[in-house]
Amino acid sequence: MGDPSHFIGRVGELKFLCHKRDIQIDILAVAADKKDYSLIGEVKNRKSKFSVREAREFVKKAGELKKLENIGKSVLFVFSVNGFHKNTLEYLKEQGIASSSDQRWLKAPKKTIGI
Repeated sequence: MGDPSHFIGRVGELKFLCHKRDIQIDILAVAADKKDYSLIGEVKNRKSKFSVREAREFVKKAGELKKLENIGKSVLFVFSVNGFHKNTLEYLKEQGIASSSDQRWLKAPKKTIGI
């Protein structure tokens, strides 16, 4: 993937207007070099599990975003605090989308590093 300093990071909710509808993406880290991978992520911090319907919507939004931002190679990622329905995990795997419900992601690191 290359040196992480070659990424242009955007964290937080991003909104794009495309085909008269809003696209909301939680995480977007665009690779400065088109040969590297960009990261597109969805984060769900709520009581319900992530569903197949939501996964399909995310894939559609990510596809539209890739066109808008002229993103070549990308990795899609979903983090859901309360997990995923079994059929959702199967769908994400079929689509090649990384997923996690490991809540250690939410804990502050004991040691921070400067980038």
